[in-house]
Amino acid sequence: MDVTDRAAVFEGVKRAGEHFDRLDVIVDNGRPGGAALPDPLIQRAYEDRLQMWADGQDLSAAATRRRAHRLTVQPTG
Repeated sequence: MDVTDRAAVFEGVKRAGEHFDRLDVIVDNGRPGGAALPDPLIQRAYEDRLQMWADGQDLSAAATRRRAHRLTVQPTG
């Protein structure tokens, strides 16, 4: 999943919640960018990272219920 694609992240969380009936904790280990980004991309990568953390806080706050299910989002490759 492209962790900078907000819609894809929310859809993935929604699908996981439907599969498990709910999610109690969501751990976001995803990160945009990579090593040695060109200067023009540094600010964008920083903003993307901040937005992911903010989205993760919103999702975690909304996910509290009886039995714990955890979804971890991590980059691939």
